[in-house]
Amino acid sequence: MFLDRSLTFNSMIISLCWIAVFLYAQHCFYHYAESSNAALFEQYPLVVIKSLLLWFILQLVFARYFPHYGREQLVYIKESHPSIFYKHRSNSLLSFAITCLLMYLFREKISLRELTKSYYLLALFNLGIALTFSLILLTNKLFSRYCSIPVNENDPNQKQTQFDFHLFLSIRPGIILWPALNFLLFLTILKYNRQISIRFAISILLQTIYIINVFMNETSMIRQSLDISPPSSFDAIFTNLCWVPFMATLTSFYIGRSNRPV
Repeated sequence: MFLDRSLTFNSMIISLCWIAVFLYAQHCFYHYAESSNAALFEQYPLVVIKSLLLWFILQLVFARYFPHYGREQLVYIKESHPSIFYKHRSNSLLSFAITCLLMYLFREKISLRELTKSYYLLALFNLGIALTFSLILLTNKLFSRYCSIPVNENDPNQKQTQFDFHLFLSIRPGIILWPALNFLLFLTILKYNRQISIRFAISILLQTIYIINVFMNETSMIRQSLDISPPSSFDAIFTNLCWVPFMATLTSFYIGRSNRPV
């Protein structure tokens, strides 16, 4: 069969409904931003493409080569490849810190205003990426369930790999993109308005506290997510690449733009 057996009519309808809700929320917010400012919010597709490409490359390098932190390390296998086991490197907190540091150091070279104004376009591009990768994974029958296991590393019949791109794609970029978008707006307002409102600072602070808690408990949260749905499924990719970063940051962008337009 060309498509994976997990793709059913009901799952397609539910997925389309979630996409519709996502697009409706982003569209309404985008038009609010336009109506609340006299100038039309331009879109910068080339800037968005370059930034997203650089973003994914950096996060891929960080996830692959940064060391693991924490007492517990998640070891898991795929049902489709039971002879291969994977070790997840819990280093999202370090990756997030390095990402913010790089954004701050190179803030003069980053197109802050253009990216902030292209928030709607960023959301659409990420949705396109999620749909593309989901289609590739489904049509190549790479959909597979994961389960955590105790592993005997001395077993010669088991082949080890340190990195799983499917798990990275569905979990890692989105959860770091969430605070990065907040930090992007923070740098933009700080550069062009020279003043941060109290309610905006509180919104950023509360979200950051929650995100850091997620990073500190990364291993256990990923284990729970593996029990809910495979990381190569559409709902996992869509949730982490689109829903988490772009729905969670609506509050910050609403407060930042409505109070002091960028």
